[in-house]
Amino acid sequence: MKLLPNVLDRPLSKGKQEVSLSAFSFLFSELVQYSQTQVDNIA
Repeated sequence: MKLLPNVLDRPLSKGKQEVSLSAFSFLFSELVQYSQTQVDNIA
């Protein structure tokens, strides 16, 4: 049976920047809400 490496022994980065979908969705929704408060009309 192969032992899995300890969580603390694994590197933090996987080589490329990764952001969870939920975090991206939250930031996107905040950006949309902020931009909607900054405009007077959409047209």
